[in-house]
Amino acid sequence: NDITGENIRHIENSTDIELSANKSYFAKYTISYSINSRVEGDSKEIIFALTNANGMLVSGSRHIASISRDVNNNSISLGVIISPENDYIVRLTNLTQDVKNVRINAATVTIFRLA
Repeated sequence: NDITGENIRHIENSTDIELSANKSYFAKYTISYSINSRVEGDSKEIIFALTNANGMLVSGSRHIASISRDVNNNSISLGVIISPENDYIVRLTNLTQDVKNVRINAATVTIFRLA
């Protein structure tokens, strides 16, 4: 929730992060997750991405990872450059099909404007 500067805005307790137009930003997300119940059979996949206000994927931001039966705590991290022509809303979105079996332990989004 710490925001410094004038080009990035976040309303507390909101999923939306607003970026000013005609600037470039580096956006990185990190997720720590586990499963609520033991995964049976093959590994399952967890999918996260940055999306815009219309739910469209931010190019290059989708991360697909396997959840292994043998791993209790998992972590993924991904970074992309975003250069919107207009004011832009970005949010971290869980696209996992079996969301009820995934427990998010921590999630962070870090965005900074590139010079």
